[in-house]
Amino acid sequence: MKLSRMFALASVCCLGLVAAPVFATDGASVEGEKTCNSKTCADKLVSTNAKSGECPSACAVQTAMAKLPKMTFLVGDQETCCSESAAALAKSAEQPIQYKVGDDTFKTEKEAFTTLVTKTEAMVAAFTTPSTCQVSGKTTIAGKSCQCPVEAGTLAKKVEEATQLVSMKYKVGEETCSCPNSAKAMAKEAGVTPTYVVNGTETHCEMTARLTLARAKYEAAVKALASTNEAAEAGSES
Repeated sequence: MKLSRMFALASVCCLGLVAAPVFATDGASVEGEKTCNSKTCADKLVSTNAKSGECPSACAVQTAMAKLPKMTFLVGDQETCCSESAAALAKSAEQPIQYKVGDDTFKTEKEAFTTLVTKTEAMVAAFTTPSTCQVSGKTTIAGKSCQCPVEAGTLAKKVEEATQLVSMKYKVGEETCSCPNSAKAMAKEAGVTPTYVVNGTETHCEMTARLTLARAKYEAAVKALASTNEAAEAGSES
């Protein structure tokens, strides 16, 4: 991946927008949904059932996406999400740019980006996998704790179905397939680099594709939870 491309992607990752739609906040309409004010949503967990009209599902998705790992730029003791600001700071201070992912700092962007991908994949895997507490008996899935095993099973099924709809495909010339091994064999025979496709987004970088896939699966899980919460709320009001 070219450095300029990684800079751009890192800046977007920092904003929590990779593989996610752009949502309006602070009173702006969100794709035809009810008005969303970020002040009413910022402190709400994904698992919280918001009151009717207070926080539409798109706002819950935006809040959740912001919790994913991010990469930032560090110049001296100054940290920024913007690659252009980092470059300007580095030039004026005559200091190198370092890269942060969580509490880890790296000298190269490649190392940082690799860590960003693996940490994101790990977080998404944990988020979408049911986990039952041996003490309380509660099962947590997609950030929501369920005391009832039937409810937990239903939610787990919805999350699994939603995430399975998100997949990576591979393009080699005009051919498209779902098998990475077949794609690599076809690419080797044709002497070209395979194109990775996730939700219509194409890239020649496997690491970028992995990050996009993980974030898309996370978004799908959050939306599944949000729709379940909305359905439960609608049922309680009827």
